[in-house]
Formats: sequence, structure tokens, C-alpha cells
Amino acid sequence: MKVNFSQEVLNDKSTWRKLDRIVYFFEDKTHIIDIDVWNELIDSQWIKSNKEIIEKSYVESEWQSKKRHSLMITITKTTYSDKKLSPDDAYKCLSKPVYVVVENATSDGFFLDAMITAFKRSDLEKDKDKLWQYYQMGGKGEVEKCVEMIRKRTTGLMRVIIITDSDCKYPGEISETIKKVKDYCDKVKDIPYKILLKREVENYLPIESIGKEQFEVEHKKTFDAFISLTHEQKDFFDMKEGFKKKKKNNKAILGVQSELYKDVHEDTLKNLCGGFGNNIAKMFNTHIDKITEDSIRQICSSDSKDSNNGYYPDPDEIPEILDMIEGLI
Repeated sequence: MKVNFSQEVLNDKSTWRKLDRIVYFFEDKTHIIDIDVWNELIDSQWIKSNKEIIEKSYVESEWQSKKRHSLMITITKTTYSDKKLSPDDAYKCLSKPVYVVVENATSDGFFLDAMITAFKRSDLEKDKDKLWQYYQMGGKGEVEKCVEMIRKRTTGLMRVIIITDSDCKYPGEISETIKKVKDYCDKVKDIPYKILLKREVENYLPIESIGKEQFEVEHKKTFDAFISLTHEQKDFFDMKEGFKKKKKNNKAILGVQSELYKDVHEDTLKNLCGGFGNNIAKMFNTHIDKITEDSIRQICSSDSKDSNNGYYPDPDEIPEILDMIEGLI
């Protein structure tokens, strides 16, 4: 974050020892001083006593990526709001990391870690756990409970972002997950969120780049069947469990997905039953070297010029998510 200092706190010598603790964040390059008010602060006796470190932070702030430090707090004698904080409250606020709220910190973490590597966001990779960390919500229906729990433990400005699967089974579906996340975030207004365009994080796995030979014997037929699908069919396929089979004739049960997969051959549908297994998200971690920016942009594009029920795959979807996380740091 950017940090500003009010004249009243700089003019009050009794606050200077507490302000000294804030200098640590500039020295550590965790946060930066707000350059827009530099000329107003430069004559302060406290600023002069920490001149070398603060000047370095000032220089740092001039070339820092615009993605970062988009939020700002002002240190005042007493706390007036979540953005105008006393020295003690400001220290508590600046000490907290950005929380990236996900349903499952393991599988979603594998996914986001792979995206950070693929798009060469080395600063995000380096700062993980120190400046930002995953926070598991414990279920799709727990988003409000989870965020409000963080809110109760937060002093000052809360830096939280929600990233969640859409859980959509076909283009244009408004799933319960979308309703819950959107309704809550639109109500509180201070929590940015991103609902993935595809069904789940597993649908972002560039299977063709990984290669058929990397799949266990029982999933090789699933691989062949999967790569024969259209982009949209791949995007809404349940990668973990696939389709279920009817007991009588062994045919795939499509349900609400019947329209989306109506042109797929029956044998292909049968081979998609059972999916790739519940551990497929681990491939984001075990095959991270084969997941590249090009492969992700390719599977985030469409093979059709026409949208289906307003569904538009976006090759910039992933970098925009990473930008959102960086914007909170």
C-alpha cells in the first residue's frame, strides 16, 4: 500500500517513536510512501530523522509497477476510518497480508501458483506468504462467513479478494455459487471478486500441452475423448468426475448438459464417464514446467466467433486475475 502522513501526526513529537515502526515497512519494501504528498512532508523533522530510508522509498515509489500500491492509508493522530488510522492501528493494518480467498487452498493454490509461473509474475511468487496468502473458505456456501471472520480480525483497510469456480454446467447458467458470491460482494461493496469463466480451475489445465503419456492407463481413453470436444464443451466438462453412467445400458447421463453435448458421439461420451479423477488438480503442480502463457491463452480463447448465451472466453482472464491480486499489495 501507499502510506501518507498527516501534518498533525508529524508535528506531534509524542507520536514519533510509534512512527519509527512504520519505517520498517519502507525499508523492507513492503509498502511505500505516497509521492504525491512528498513536498508537503519533506521539511518534517521526523522525516528528516529517517531521511535515507524514506528517500529510498520515495524513489522506489516512482518506478514501482502501477499494478501495486493502488490502495492508500493516511496516518493520523487518532483513527477516523479504515483509511485514516492512528500510528498503532496503521502498524497493525500494514502488518497484515492480502488474503486470496479460495474454496480449497490446495487445488486452487496449485492452479494459481501455476498461473503465476506461466505469466512470469516473479514478484507475486517471491512475495507469497509474506505479502499475500491463500485463505480457505471451507466450502462454496461459506464465502460470507469466511470474509466476515477476516473482517472482525482486521484493523483498518481490509485487503481481500475472492476467486472462485463458476460451477456452471453450460454456457449462460447462473449457478448457486455465482449467486452467493455476487450477492454478497455486491452488498458489502468493498470486496473485489473474480468468478472464473470456466466451470472449475481444472478446466484451465492445458491437457494437450501436458501430453497423453502423462496420464495413467485408465485415463488415456478419457484424454482422447476430451481433446475431441469443442472449446465450450471442454470448458464445462466435469474434469474430476466426468459423466455418470446409466446402470441399464451404460450410456452417459447428461442431464442439463444434453444440449451442449448433443453432437458428441455416444462412444466418446462413454469414455468421458468418470473423468480424470479427483487428483487432477495436482497436475498444475507436477507439470508446472509444461504450463505456459501461450498454452493458457490458447485454452482461454474460443474456437467460435459466435458467443453461446453470452459466454465469451477471454485470453486475458488469468493476467487480469493476477493484476487484481497485485493491486491489493
